[in-house]
Amino acid sequence: MKPRLFLRNRFLLLADLFLIVVAAFGSFALRTDLGPLFNFYLPQAVWLAGIALLVKPLVFYSFGMYRRMWIYASTQELRLIVVSVTTASVLVSVVAVLLRALDILPYFPRSTLPIDWLLTMLLIGGLRFSLRVLADTQVTNGGGADRPRRALIVGAGDAGALVVREMQKNPNLHLTPVCFLDDNADKQKHMIHGVPVVGRLSDLPRALTIRHIDEVVIAIPSAPGEVIRRVADMCQRKGVIFRTMPGLYELLGGKVSVSRLREVEITDLLRREPAQITETVIGASLSGRRVLVTGAGGSIGQELCRQIARWGPSEMILLGHGENSIFEAIIDLEQNFPSVAQNFDIERLVMISTDKAIRPSSVMGATKRIAELLVLDAAGRSGKPYSVVRFGNVLGSRGSVIPLFKRQIAAGGPMTITHPDMRRYFMTIPEAVHLVLQASAIGKGGEVFVLRMGEQVRILDLAEDLIRLSGLEPYKDIDIVFTGIRPGEKLSEDLWDQSATYEPTRHPDIVQLVDENLLSGESLTCMVDDLLLLAQESDSAAIIRLLDECIPGAAVRSTPPPEITSVI
Repeated sequence: MKPRLFLRNRFLLLADLFLIVVAAFGSFALRTDLGPLFNFYLPQAVWLAGIALLVKPLVFYSFGMYRRMWIYASTQELRLIVVSVTTASVLVSVVAVLLRALDILPYFPRSTLPIDWLLTMLLIGGLRFSLRVLADTQVTNGGGADRPRRALIVGAGDAGALVVREMQKNPNLHLTPVCFLDDNADKQKHMIHGVPVVGRLSDLPRALTIRHIDEVVIAIPSAPGEVIRRVADMCQRKGVIFRTMPGLYELLGGKVSVSRLREVEITDLLRREPAQITETVIGASLSGRRVLVTGAGGSIGQELCRQIARWGPSEMILLGHGENSIFEAIIDLEQNFPSVAQNFDIERLVMISTDKAIRPSSVMGATKRIAELLVLDAAGRSGKPYSVVRFGNVLGSRGSVIPLFKRQIAAGGPMTITHPDMRRYFMTIPEAVHLVLQASAIGKGGEVFVLRMGEQVRILDLAEDLIRLSGLEPYKDIDIVFTGIRPGEKLSEDLWDQSATYEPTRHPDIVQLVDENLLSGESLTCMVDDLLLLAQESDSAAIIRLLDECIPGAAVRSTPPPEITSVI
């Protein structure tokens, strides 16, 4: 619950009137030491109090001093007090000096004016911030019958400070911030909202024991996976609950708050350093435009809709096969943002492709490569910024390995992996979508962009991390079985042909392939027509043969169809 303590505006005004008079007479008392000289200047003090009573409340009202909830006072309110009191004192001083110049107040001591300004600042500001202090005291003393959990916050930055303030102001969270840990040497032994920074991340095991911590909160949205992994491992060894803020890309368009804390997920352990964000480029390509998202019901499609909605398109059209998933996407957008191509003269188009289009060993990869060629050909014929963005696996998508692993853990194991050295590129959905939008914005037409996905991740490490995050031990609680590499399967992935060349773009995490347009014009049209004809005749063998002949490095014929349950 919010604090109940507040002072109605009329009472605040009455208090201000009294304090204005106190400041006026106080300035003369300090100037004359309450001696005989004070009695001599008493009429001038009365004049100053009268002028101040006429001017200062009007200035305070015009600056909105009586429209604030002072129990939530912050540095913004402090600036308001300084500006309004200073403005009012300047006006009072102008009036007093004019009256002295006109011989109405010939003996008025001008030195009382800065004293009056200082006293007014202290009294008016002190009254308002005392309300804040009293409200915080109420919150601290009114936590309820249940003992609040003692929380340690990893990260003494802006996110950590906001999380601590929300814990302090909302007793229903049942969380008491005890201390911060941060690797920044400049923050050591400092206090943030009354909570001390007691050490570095390496001090976590000792801090958990000495300070009797019940819960750890990782409040660093930009924290790489290595940091989260270290915290998770230390907390698991001590049996302490740990939660985290969503990653930087998940927070785009959102806000940092305790309500957004969640359990650490496998995607957090694979976080990389956040990519450079060039928001002006994306905004210029999306703001005020009509945007069509195909496949909008899928994991990537829904994230695309969320991030596109941040830029205020004039209209967004969602297209997909699944009626329920499209409905869920629309509901999500309504809650969070109240707010083909050539035939419809589309101004900008970006196709999301896959690493499986390189030397494809499956029909899916081969058809993806053909789709790339069609987009590039359309860009050449139309002269418009149509481009392709290619990247590897995304964690959390419907077709990723994570859902299968989770089902295997829930069933008690074993978890199945084809080979202990199997590696794949991985990226989180929000990060991939953000980079897709960046690539779309910088594309001029006919480019194949490839996202830098860091180092490939060993699938075995992914499986072991997921088991530990489930509170279990690999090979003890859940066994891992290696089933062997399937025909045509690769131990690692390629994002481009080995013989291909690429060049950097203005975004460090996006590169552009050179000379990717293998087929175009009549040749491409004839090949697609042949594939359509063969599909109508259900001649799958001829389709596969044609794909192998037309796409460099394709090996669809030599790869038997995979089992329906095979993922890795």
